[in-house]
Amino acid sequence: MKKYFIIVALINLFVGCNQSKKRTEEYNLTPSSVFTQTRLDTIKKYCSGLPENTEFAFTIIQNDSVYHFGIKKTNGIYNQIENSKSIFEIGSITKAFTGLLLVDAENQGLLNIKDLIQNFFDNKLRQSSLNDTAITILNLAHHNSGLPRETEYTMKMLRESPYDSWSGFDSIEFLKFLENEMNLSSTPGVKWEYSNIGYGLLTNIILKQSGRGFERLLQERICARYDLNYTTSDTNKIKEIEVIGLKPNGQDAPHWDSGKLLGASGVLSNSVDMTVFAKACMNDDSLFVSQAKQLFYVNDIYSVSLGWAVQYYQGETYYVANGGTPGYMATITINPNKNNAVIILSNVSCYHEKMLGMIGLNSQLMLTIE
Repeated sequence: MKKYFIIVALINLFVGCNQSKKRTEEYNLTPSSVFTQTRLDTIKKYCSGLPENTEFAFTIIQNDSVYHFGIKKTNGIYNQIENSKSIFEIGSITKAFTGLLLVDAENQGLLNIKDLIQNFFDNKLRQSSLNDTAITILNLAHHNSGLPRETEYTMKMLRESPYDSWSGFDSIEFLKFLENEMNLSSTPGVKWEYSNIGYGLLTNIILKQSGRGFERLLQERICARYDLNYTTSDTNKIKEIEVIGLKPNGQDAPHWDSGKLLGASGVLSNSVDMTVFAKACMNDDSLFVSQAKQLFYVNDIYSVSLGWAVQYYQGETYYVANGGTPGYMATITINPNKNNAVIILSNVSCYHEKMLGMIGLNSQLMLTIE
């Protein structure tokens, strides 16, 4: 749901470890040439204090070679397991896929990223411009449209039912927002402000122009292209190999229902598919190249492309995507220049106090392979 700078995430990693360590777990983990004892010790610092049945699927891609490592906590002991094909919700990493769908739609001539969004709606949007500047499709993808993070309705649902907050955000509520509630807080194209609503609107436009639903478009235009056999937005397809999400107290968490915001946070995947996806991005895939070059500069260490955060550190450029839902947390960092990547999928809740630390864990592991 959120994107954070590497430095902030690293700070939270150590803060979270100190605050959350309530008792000493045991670890039945075997070091390897890649998942060395030093790296396992880094992982252990983060894992302390997490609930029973917590599960992680780690992937390190180093110089284009792939290494998977899975762990699960049972009876207070973290055991090494094989879970590279187990399915997790990936939350806002979904936006990286939506960014690819946007590039693909433009390549097909279905839209242009500079098109005004009002042109795609028959009814007038309540506010689609400010200071004589109208929202474009690119503004939605860059999170600089001036739209809020959530609508009043989704915020209300979040407060009242935090484990199912977007389920009621259907076509009726979406249209109500667009025509009656849509307000801009800043001039489009000027200020970065993370917006799930913006990506919901972006997805709506892509689907309208393609004449397909989100799952069909995802399968036909992305999964088929990259041979992603497990990635989906349809939970009915993956029930047998799905990891159960956890609330912070260790109880089972229900699926996150994204409603009309599927393109913001509705995708599920596993380590195998995310590895294929990461390697394609690092090997000059034409869609990713087009996706990555559309940058909005935020500050000296941070930009955004179409669905990715772009971070600059010690002369290297990292593409980062993080995703959290009430039952899961996922993060991916890639460095195309060196063909290195770290992917972490888990059933740690985005509401858990160590959520930020997981982003820091990814950053720490990434720096050890650079």
